[in-house]
Amino acid sequence: MAIDKNIYNNGINGLLSYYEIETLSRDYEMYKGMFREATEKRTGIPFRKMSRLEEEKRIAQVLSKASYGIYREKKFSKCDEYGKITKWQRFKMKVKFIFNIKKWWILFQLRRELKKKWKTEKDWS
Repeated sequence: MAIDKNIYNNGINGLLSYYEIETLSRDYEMYKGMFREATEKRTGIPFRKMSRLEEEKRIAQVLSKASYGIYREKKFSKCDEYGKITKWQRFKMKVKFIFNIKKWWILFQLRRELKKKWKTEKDWS
C-alpha cells in the first residue's frame, strides 16, 4: 500500500477536487469518502457523480482552457514596457482563440463520437 503523505493531507484538508478524488488509485479507495466530505465542507458544493459523457465534456473543457493558457504564454513575449499585455493584444488573443476552427472541429468530432459510443452502450444495457 503506497500512500503519498501530501495527497493524504490535501484530501483531509479538502484541497482536492472531486475529479482528482475520483482518479486516485485503488490504494486510496477507503479514504475517498473522507476526502469527498472534506472537500464538500470546504467548497460548499455537494458531491454528485458525473456520468461518462459529463466527464468527457469536463475533460474537453479543461483541455481547451489549458490550450488557451499555453497560447497566451506564447504571446506574452509581446508586451509593453511594464511587462503587461495591452488591452488590444489581449482582445486579439481572445478573438483568435474563439475563431480557432480546428479546435471547434475537434471538439465537435469528440462530441459526436461520444454520443455514438454512449448510445450503443445504453442499447446493450
